[in-house]
Amino acid sequence: MRWVLKRRTWLISLACAAFAFVLFLYLTREREPEYQGKTLSEWMELAYPMGENYEVAQLERGEQAIRAIGTNALPCLLKWVSYEFPDWRKKLCDLTQSSTNVMLTRAVWGKAYYRSFRTEWCLRALGTNAASAIPELESIMNNREREYAGTCAVNALGGIGLPALPALTNALAQPKHPQRYEILFAINEIILTVGSENTNLFLPVLRPLLDDPDQRVKWAAGRVINRLEGRPIPID
Repeated sequence: MRWVLKRRTWLISLACAAFAFVLFLYLTREREPEYQGKTLSEWMELAYPMGENYEVAQLERGEQAIRAIGTNALPCLLKWVSYEFPDWRKKLCDLTQSSTNVMLTRAVWGKAYYRSFRTEWCLRALGTNAASAIPELESIMNNREREYAGTCAVNALGGIGLPALPALTNALAQPKHPQRYEILFAINEIILTVGSENTNLFLPVLRPLLDDPDQRVKWAAGRVINRLEGRPIPID
């Protein structure tokens, strides 16, 4: 009888511990803003499936949802865009890059990678409404120990648009900044958004780069200048 009581007490204690653990997970879970019954990340996955064909209407619906959520999305987006791809995962990706197994590929790259990639798209959808995120994105971009997150931050800044231009040009002016090549593509995205008539905003920054010792930077700067001045952009 005593053994039965001890066993029952043990089972009750175990059940209480399990309940407490589940409650802890529930209370400390990442809280996301919602729109029409779906969380932010659910809208991201629905509208922008990675490695799959997606419909334009589906993408537009997702953009509408992101804009409806608005700046309430920024805390989550800034957390997700700061994800740094770990070295061990990079090596694993290299080992499995020839695999045609979709499930394996997704597992190797990881959920956080796909979410950070989608985050760039979300910040583009918000555009200038996400301007308050610029200081934190600039800090991520300038952290030279976080290469992948830095690239994501650069792309996000380009998507935000003209308010992000000073942050991008300040980094571009640093000869040893690791993201200079990517920054030029972000500036090009801003030009596509605001139009090439604003040449006075861009040419003073870009022309000196035509003599840059980094050949990639020199090449990218030349392409952006061609766009600004209405010249054909070489296909190469």
